[in-house]
Amino acid sequence: MKTKSTAILVTAALPASCLLPGNAEAGIIVNIEEQGSDVVASYSGSIDLTGIGFNIIGSGNVNRIGASAGQINFQNGATNKASLTDFSKNPWTVAPSAFGTGGLFNADTVSAAAGNAFGFQASGFFIESSYVSGDPISGSMTFENQTLASMGINEGTGIMNATFSSGDTLTVNAISAVSTSAIPEPSGVLGLAGLILGSGFLRRRKLA
Repeated sequence: MKTKSTAILVTAALPASCLLPGNAEAGIIVNIEEQGSDVVASYSGSIDLTGIGFNIIGSGNVNRIGASAGQINFQNGATNKASLTDFSKNPWTVAPSAFGTGGLFNADTVSAAAGNAFGFQASGFFIESSYVSGDPISGSMTFENQTLASMGINEGTGIMNATFSSGDTLTVNAISAVSTSAIPEPSGVLGLAGLILGSGFLRRRKLA
């Protein structure tokens, strides 16, 4: 019984994002979470660029989510020349698709270090020309005073799955504040355990 209680407590202490499937080694993972009164989208992982062609485009500053368009961009005003996948060479085995009904929403704040800009849509994906194939990238952006519902984003794990032509995967997960609050707090688990133990103790005393 002690072993089970310890396992429950450890799980309950983990942040919601740790409970979502996928990891950086699988390609790119995008987690969209309700945090307080805001929605925060973050990404991490790496991309194998083997066999993927590119067009060179100018710097961009598009930081937005469009669920109905199957589009997410964390460009953060990339100062280097940026590369957009060559439309004549399909960069997807399975292209991104809609993950909700919402239109385009621009982020209020963005955090993506130099060389980490990333974005995707059905026709291609965006990554800086300085990116080295297989290197880790990460970043995040915040949409203030929004919810998944107000942004028209479906809730759940694997709400959108795509596959780069090099074999890496792209997965989008979305979790609401309600789902997060459903995870029991350690104090709640201990309180429940105390009630159960206490009732057992009283029952034994009455039988004695």
